[in-house]
Amino acid sequence: MIEFIEDRCTNYQHRTFLNVDNAEFTLIFAADLTTAGEKCTLNACRNCERPVASFLIGRDGRISDDQVGKLNACIEYLKENKCTSLNIAGNGIYTFIKYGVSQERLNDLVTNFIHHLISTGCNITSLRSGGQTGADEAGLVAGDRLGLKTICLCPKGWRFRDVHNQDIKSEKLFKERFGV
Repeated sequence: MIEFIEDRCTNYQHRTFLNVDNAEFTLIFAADLTTAGEKCTLNACRNCERPVASFLIGRDGRISDDQVGKLNACIEYLKENKCTSLNIAGNGIYTFIKYGVSQERLNDLVTNFIHHLISTGCNITSLRSGGQTGADEAGLVAGDRLGLKTICLCPKGWRFRDVHNQDIKSEKLFKERFGV
């Protein structure tokens, strides 16, 4: 079950900083690591002094084999530091779709990724994200599927961007993406 919280601010940056600051580690899933959202998330991690790992998603909707070392370092860090909470961030679906990656594929990828972390001994008990389409949405779906405490802190007005990169402001439409 996902806990939905509406931020007091309408902009995406404010909720990004709060999500980073309220998690022990941030995972970024992106097909393009140069977007404004990814820069904002990295900046928030620096300013909040929170660790972050970015994983590049290829056109096949998979994390490339050359990132196994990064994954192993991430697992080692999470275990050593007894991290229990993750913030899931990354590209919106309007970016992923340019690379042929659907929301469903992303949901499965992030669920499998988090499941792998847990199966290797990471004690992940909670996930959070900003509820944007794409990686954020996949993080919330993963938390719900895996039975973890799952928190969505979204911008005031229930703002999110659709596949056409258009902002939508609707609590009903926001929550419908999660079967609520």
